[in-house]
Amino acid sequence: MMSLLYVYSRSGRLSDEHKVFEEIRERSIVSWTAFITGYITAGKHKKVINLFKKMVEMGVRPDNYFIVRVLSDCVHVGDLDSEEWINKVMEEMGMQKNSFVCATFVKYYAKRGKMEKAHSVFDSLVEKDIVTWSTMIQGYASNSLPEEGIELFNQMLRENLKLDQNSIVGFLSACAMLSALDLGEWGSSLIDRHELFTNLAMGNALIDMYSKCGAIARGFEVFKEMKERDIAIMNVAITCLAKNGHVKLSFAVFGQTEKLGISPDGCTFLGLLCGCVHTGLIEDGLCFFKAISYVYGIKRMIEHYGCMVDIWGRAGLLDDAYRLICDMPMKSCSFWGRAGLFFLVISILYRMCVFFWCMQL
Repeated sequence: MMSLLYVYSRSGRLSDEHKVFEEIRERSIVSWTAFITGYITAGKHKKVINLFKKMVEMGVRPDNYFIVRVLSDCVHVGDLDSEEWINKVMEEMGMQKNSFVCATFVKYYAKRGKMEKAHSVFDSLVEKDIVTWSTMIQGYASNSLPEEGIELFNQMLRENLKLDQNSIVGFLSACAMLSALDLGEWGSSLIDRHELFTNLAMGNALIDMYSKCGAIARGFEVFKEMKERDIAIMNVAITCLAKNGHVKLSFAVFGQTEKLGISPDGCTFLGLLCGCVHTGLIEDGLCFFKAISYVYGIKRMIEHYGCMVDIWGRAGLLDDAYRLICDMPMKSCSFWGRAGLFFLVISILYRMCVFFWCMQL
């Protein structure tokens, strides 16, 4: 039975797996793990959580590995109730001090923005590895708590732990938020330059830090020295240059993207359009806007429409801006997307009112 269960689980034949599992009279943690693993592999996150609850209710004690896997599924579906329930189960089983499981809780809380809980679990760990330290530092940075992230980075150095990619990326992100140029450069000097210029994630973070600190030339130098490039780092370079007035140079980087055989995405064009907004390049903006879907087959985002409406609105081409708003295919979008476009439309309508009022004078 077990061998057949493993076969169906690994091959994704969930209905057959379920039939075999139902025929097993005495179900141990081994059979439950094999059964639920099939759903984990298939990405059936809610089903995994429900089966895990059923397993515990039937008196089967989960092991550390299993709890970690189920927590990962909670992250995917954002199931806070299940997370609290798993935490309670751990306490009842005396597993709350297990370093492996607790490290996973740190990661979970950080991703959910619950940094106080993450820090509490982090402090309870007797042994902390570099992954857990890095998770906390990145968690602080991604949740707009840069000072806490930098303090923890310094504390990690005092513990004589070797830096890894994630700790550096988190630290540089925190420095970018604070526009702490000198501190960011000091942090980047702690790692080997060859490693920096061959690591896309660290190079990306360093360029972004330079950009947000106003050191565009230094950021562009880092970009030129990168040994490898992907769409993420090309987008950072394009956006940084475009937002800081170097629009033509951002166009050149876009051209380099195509020559390297790297396919642009929605963020690429958003950076280019932002540059056109700030410099009033109507024709270039319209060319990029059309290319998004007609040339590259990318689905336009509401931000793309917002940029194009802004370009026309600033140029006084209010009829064009109004027509584009009317032709937008979005029936519904995120609240902030709607709100941002709403205020943009209001500003255009205001300009239209002023224009017609002036015509009547």
